[in-house]
Amino acid sequence: GYYKTPDVRLQVPIAVRDKRAHPHGDGWRIVTWIDSKATFGDDRTHTKQYEEQYSTYVNRYGPGLIIYWFDFIEDLDTDAEVMIMNRFPDADELAQLTSL
Repeated sequence: GYYKTPDVRLQVPIAVRDKRAHPHGDGWRIVTWIDSKATFGDDRTHTKQYEEQYSTYVNRYGPGLIIYWFDFIEDLDTDAEVMIMNRFPDADELAQLTSL
């Protein structure tokens, strides 16, 4: 079979501002992929998805963003390489590379 891929792989990484208090840094997180889930992010669902998908995405593509459409339990976001949100980031939460 084929291996799973995230919904979006970015050719150029973006930085996403994490407005919540965060133990992993200054509030900006690098994102190289995005995966969107039409579900609520609870412990069981997130742990299963992390083991089956997200950890593979991090190993292959680097840090990423998961969007849980129906929100998530706040303490799920414990991995410095996987940011979790309940929506696509607003314009003031994004920084793009403008030149090389």
